[in-house]
Amino acid sequence: TGSSTFNGDNSAGTSTNLYYPSSVIVDSIGNIYIGDSTRIRAIYAPIPPSPVPGAMPSNLPTFIPSVVPSLALSNPTSGPTIVPSAAPTLPFSSSHGSIITTIAGTNSGTYNGDNSAATSVNISGINGMWIDINGNIVFSELFGNRIRMINKINTIISPIAGTGFTTYNGDHSAATSINMQPQGVWGDSLNNIYYACLNSFRIRKIGRATNILTTIIGTGV
Repeated sequence: TGSSTFNGDNSAGTSTNLYYPSSVIVDSIGNIYIGDSTRIRAIYAPIPPSPVPGAMPSNLPTFIPSVVPSLALSNPTSGPTIVPSAAPTLPFSSSHGSIITTIAGTNSGTYNGDNSAATSVNISGINGMWIDINGNIVFSELFGNRIRMINKINTIISPIAGTGFTTYNGDHSAATSINMQPQGVWGDSLNNIYYACLNSFRIRKIGRATNILTTIIGTGV
């Protein structure tokens, strides 16, 4: 609307104010997810009408991913492939069409813990989102200094990486013990997570199988 003052949800997207939207992703059927400062908001794709028996509907939403190169840092012939966000519909709301709704976050950016319903957990400065291969939303927080995940099934927010502090404290440890200031987040076909770390001048990787965080590019200088 051109205004940033929060004016609620469950209204048409074009009549709903956004406050510092900094990231947006689209899933495989056209649902849109917006990182809006202290909230993640969704505009769900219209439900197509029931097709005539025996006929295919002509207006199903189509997701066309961008073409991206393979990421093979140690072996250029067998590395994982960076994959676009292309997960099934997330069961956060039954609203469809042009209606916008909040699926995570509150009006506060003050950290209040994890492992609770997404709409009761405070988020601070969302600046990147990715839908992993299981359909969960992974997001980075610039001011919260964390990377967290919203579970697709139960909509619980849980920590993936970060402590809330920014001072560089090394690599090769559990991701939830590593300080960071993440700028954006993405992942590959093995569910590994990559992000740019502003305060340490590095690109870093979180191995989802081990939850160990390592630097893949940069020296810190």
